[in-house]
Amino acid sequence: MALSNLYVVFDTIGKESGPLFHAKNDEVARRHFRILIDNNEPSWKSDFELHYVGEYCHETCTIFPTGEKRMVSVILNLPEENDAQTL
Repeated sequence: MALSNLYVVFDTIGKESGPLFHAKNDEVARRHFRILIDNNEPSWKSDFELHYVGEYCHETCTIFPTGEKRMVSVILNLPEENDAQTL
């Protein structure tokens, strides 16, 4: 069974999540998260979090939720605008 991890971007200001996407592991998901977030206003980047929410089976199109989200990454705004870090 070919499984990949499911992740969602959570907006801490809007209190909603999306988009939902899949990735091989947390490191790949962090890379995709950074690409998504880099399109936002620099001061807004720290408003978003990346959460692992389950697994997806490519063969059966089945989603297996974890029941509880796990934060994988956030972007910290440091004093210099270009110094944002992904954790």
